[in-house]
Amino acid sequence: MLIWSGPFCHRPNLKSSTIESMQQKNYVLKTAKIRFIVLWQKENTEVEVRIVLPELYFEKILPMIINQN
Repeated sequence: MLIWSGPFCHRPNLKSSTIESMQQKNYVLKTAKIRFIVLWQKENTEVEVRIVLPELYFEKILPMIINQN
């Protein structure tokens, strides 16, 4: 198990816009996992930020066919 302490970079707008665009194409988010954690350090500072890069898995929603007999 990995436990991180310290600042994380979180970009909810990027994540939610990706999910929303996939939902508009009839996909649903099935699972997500952390693919990479990148350490970023701004020049001339000692501040490190961990950026989480997820791997998202989507599943196509098939249209429901209603039998009208």
